[in-house]
Amino acid sequence: MDDERRIVLNLLAEKRITVEEAEQLLAALEGTTETVSEVERADADSTFMDTLPDRLSKVFSEMVDAGQELPGRLSKAMESLLGGFGWSRRGVQAEKCFAEDVCSPDIRSIDFATRNGSIRVVAWDKPGYHVVARARVVGADSEEEAERRLDSAIRLVTRDGKASIDCEDRLIVHSLSIEAYFPKDRTYDVLAHTRNGSITLESLNGGSLDVRSSNGRMTLDSIRASRLAAATSNGSVTASGHFGDASIETLNGHVATTLDYESDGHLTVRTSNGSIRITTLNRPDVSYEVNAETANGAIRVLDEDTEVRSELRSPVGTGRKVVALTGTSGPEGGGARVRVDARASNGSISIESR
Repeated sequence: MDDERRIVLNLLAEKRITVEEAEQLLAALEGTTETVSEVERADADSTFMDTLPDRLSKVFSEMVDAGQELPGRLSKAMESLLGGFGWSRRGVQAEKCFAEDVCSPDIRSIDFATRNGSIRVVAWDKPGYHVVARARVVGADSEEEAERRLDSAIRLVTRDGKASIDCEDRLIVHSLSIEAYFPKDRTYDVLAHTRNGSITLESLNGGSLDVRSSNGRMTLDSIRASRLAAATSNGSVTASGHFGDASIETLNGHVATTLDYESDGHLTVRTSNGSIRITTLNRPDVSYEVNAETANGAIRVLDEDTEVRSELRSPVGTGRKVVALTGTSGPEGGGARVRVDARASNGSISIESR
């Protein structure tokens, strides 16, 4: 199932659109719905057809008109379906930057929330911070007006040890994307939530990381954290590093993890309608126990040095359970031990060590 159909079905499951509206969008994706003209609208004596443009425009204004472009085919389907009613991706793109040469040592928490936009937080080598807020300003007639409205509506708040974005304009906040850089010489608690957008964290030393999205991919690259909770839907998750006690979940997406633990931890990985790939990096005195289970999927152990402790196939052959040991153990009772519980529904699991 492609991304566009997943988005439509997810909107239907959330009851943001009706069955009839979902059928119209899916038909437009297949190219079976022609542009609706004003004449056809006038001739269609139907409450459904009268309310269709307003209802769908309201839903997708949070995803498109207010800033977040739809996947290509779905955007074209909207234009095909509602183009005769004057539907279009309105607004002018604008951005505002916040920067300080030296970041206050009190800032230990980062809290960003958006709708219909992406979030990217990177730890860099510089002592200061740099935060860029981008949005599509609906109703702006020029770049100058869009920049002025964004400048007056949005601010970076650094208070009580936390950095966050405050926006007074609802149309702007519903299209907001944030890209932020903070010094890497400290540990941050991070709360990053978005809807219909992606989340990326890079090179962070985190205490507690809580990242959640829907209809968007998630990338957690070179992370060091004591606790991680990551969840998305209709998107993939790629994660590497040390996550401590953690959970990674997605619906209708793949999960790929590269584990580089330095101490004990417990990771739970779950996906439905997607595959899971577990890669462990060999460190002295760190061992991994991977408990993998699938429903309607295979389990593959790709490294000859990985010990398969137990293996169980379901009676009907549609699932498997495997316990595999990877990594290097220290002396009896010593060394770090990491437990990984991985479960995939309608997808495979692969395990390897390097």
